[in-house]
Amino acid sequence: MLSIKNNIMASNAARHLGTSYNSLSKSVERLSSGLRINSAKDDAAGLAVRELIRADVAALRQGSRNAADAVSMLQTAEGGLAVIDDLLVRMRELAEQAATGSYSAAQRTIMDEEFQQLAGEITRISENTEFNNNNLLNEAVEASQSGAFKISLGNGSSDTAQVISIDSADMTASGLGLGTPTGTYEIYALTGTNAYYVTDADASYIRNNGAVSRALEIQVDQILANKVDVAVANRVKESFTHATEALGSATVDAAYWLNDTGADAKFTVTIDGIAGEEVNAAFATANGLSGLATALTDDEGVVTLQDVKDAINLSFAGKVGQSGQSLENVADYVTVGANIGLKIEANDYGALTGDISINTTQLTWADDSAIDVTDWTVESAGYDGEMSLNELVAAVNTAYSGDTNGVNGGTMGDVASVGTLADGRMYLKLTANNAYADSLPANWAFDIETDGSDDVKFANGADLTGNLAWVQDGAPATGGMTSASIGTQDDAAASVAKLDAAIAAKDTYRAHLGYMMNRLEAAASVVDIQSENLLAAESRVSDVDVATEMAAMTRNQVLAQAGISMLAQANSMPQMALKLLG
Repeated sequence: MLSIKNNIMASNAARHLGTSYNSLSKSVERLSSGLRINSAKDDAAGLAVRELIRADVAALRQGSRNAADAVSMLQTAEGGLAVIDDLLVRMRELAEQAATGSYSAAQRTIMDEEFQQLAGEITRISENTEFNNNNLLNEAVEASQSGAFKISLGNGSSDTAQVISIDSADMTASGLGLGTPTGTYEIYALTGTNAYYVTDADASYIRNNGAVSRALEIQVDQILANKVDVAVANRVKESFTHATEALGSATVDAAYWLNDTGADAKFTVTIDGIAGEEVNAAFATANGLSGLATALTDDEGVVTLQDVKDAINLSFAGKVGQSGQSLENVADYVTVGANIGLKIEANDYGALTGDISINTTQLTWADDSAIDVTDWTVESAGYDGEMSLNELVAAVNTAYSGDTNGVNGGTMGDVASVGTLADGRMYLKLTANNAYADSLPANWAFDIETDGSDDVKFANGADLTGNLAWVQDGAPATGGMTSASIGTQDDAAASVAKLDAAIAAKDTYRAHLGYMMNRLEAAASVVDIQSENLLAAESRVSDVDVATEMAAMTRNQVLAQAGISMLAQANSMPQMALKLLG
């Protein structure tokens, strides 16, 4: 139908032209970028796959660089070992020379001076051979690395299959057995049945296994401290009243003491030689004990067990006993059979060594007999007292407070502290701020003994003494290690064997560095191949096929040109209707 209002042919031609133009634009974008996928709408799934591959490729390329950096680090360490190798050979030569009987003592002294200088240079090289502040030749420096450097090869340190560990070693003169060990020794209760830790330093760490009091003999750096009194028995004096057949009252509100005088009765309780406040009506009233006030002022007044307990606790508030133990809330109840009596005990580990007495003649027991506390008993047998880790540390440090130097001149200071493992478990750590020589083996450096008894144990019941593992700076303490010398013929002969062992140890670690370099280079080659293959996979997913896209672009160009031509023709069609109007 010929019309002039709606040009359907032009609309149709314009729509096809727009489609052809959009396709042509997409082809130009792909060919100019080289990518088949330029936005998520091009291929949503393909884009996700491509980005994951790109991340893997980037990680693998960094892993390859990590391996190359690690090889450089090992080459630096091996360079230091190469010089140490020459020094050890010269020291071996000097030791062999000094071991010969044809030299005088003065000549050996000269040889020993060179020998010691070479040993010092070995330590200096080991301590200063670094790569990015990392040192492979001085294990003590790398305590934070736990003795190993972890090299990630592409998928992060969480993937153990993609991590190579490189061990560090102590190549100092001490580490090679040629010098006095430096650093500190520490005690870790790690081995055998003695393995014991706590997760709360205020929780029980050692306990008194059924005795009144025991003492620990602590020895650090051959200095025997004052005995640490494990007064954990809390020696408790309890009142069962004055005779076993009259054990108090049935309830805390029943009669316990009687006021037979009708006067204003007063009494003072003395515990551990410490007298409490005088208890009378005024004192009781001021502290809210109205029942006691009435009982002590009435004829034939009755004082209940609860009154007595509360009054004693008020009178001893804030006081301490002779051993420094708290007397706060020192009075309590004790149940014996069907009766309830008065119990006196300290809240801390100090023993109640003084007497318990009641200073009054105006009070009697509830059965009207005279008050006599000589029958009160000391509870001790079978009592398991406890001491926390923090309390033990404080006690040990107090015992050493008068000692200033160890046998080798090191300052003692606070030798005890709370050690913590990586998982948060805690243990007793003893540290001497000193270096040790051959005359001070590990089992002499520290010692813990009880005073002739095994009644003091770890809180889990394990023996406190025995197979405790002694550790130097995180590694087993070697002991038997002196500063090698060639000053005498005998010393020179002994040093020959030490040097042979040192050379063997050095060669072992140098070989370790060598095969680790080979492994890292092989790992880098594999990572490079992985990266290349992943890159090829990304190309297949993401890159544009130029030949195919050029054909599509040519086709779209022709369609666009045809569309423009037809749109022009369609736009002229309404002009034909004007001829009919003329």
